[in-house]
Amino acid sequence: MAENGQLSFIRADDFTLNVQLRGAWRLRNGLPPANLLQRELESARQVRTVAFDVGELSSWDSSVLIFLVEVAELCRQRKIAMDRAGLPAGVQKLLALAEAVPGGKEGAGKWGRQP
Repeated sequence: MAENGQLSFIRADDFTLNVQLRGAWRLRNGLPPANLLQRELESARQVRTVAFDVGELSSWDSSVLIFLVEVAELCRQRKIAMDRAGLPAGVQKLLALAEAVPGGKEGAGKWGRQP
């Protein structure tokens, strides 16, 4: 059985934070909390870009989208660029659709967990 979804961070340089998603991201397994990224950004205030590495992401469902909508909101609030190039093409498309929904930027509560 694939391991549950995991989250880790690597600072590529002073201005870029790589977010690594690994394992099986499934709603039934629970989600790594987006506030882990918030804490990481608070400790590295010079970060200007959040990028993604999904090379070890074995499978995913809508849990990845829930997490990424929360990440996008954190980035928007902090005026940090979110480099989506490292995400699977399907995830990029679904994330763009989620953000295009009228009122979709009102918070992640609409898409998943409440703050």
